[in-house]
Amino acid sequence: MRSGRRGRRFESSHPDQIHVKILESCGYFRFRQGQGVLIKLLLLALGAWIIYRLLKSYGRSIQQDEAPKNVPGEDMVRCAHCGVHLPRSEAVVSSAKSPEDKSGGEFFCTNEHRQLHQK
Repeated sequence: MRSGRRGRRFESSHPDQIHVKILESCGYFRFRQGQGVLIKLLLLALGAWIIYRLLKSYGRSIQQDEAPKNVPGEDMVRCAHCGVHLPRSEAVVSSAKSPEDKSGGEFFCTNEHRQLHQK
């Protein structure tokens, strides 16, 4: 609390003011003048680090949620002409050679390879 004059404090007999004066005389508040900036910078760096870690862990949890769970695999077949392996859903199937053939015929990677193999 300040009096009407600049820079002068009026004397108070309030118990809190007396404790503050005793602490000031012992040098208790001395760190605020020189080391206050350093402490503020350290607290700011600590806060930034904590925020960074929280955001990083949140980002990881989102990525794990988006990852597909137990995607079933697909059978791979071999092209009868060139030998390339490809998923059954992408293969071109020729007609079965005989009624006993349960596989549904031969598999090819392209329609062109199916035609070349039949010649």
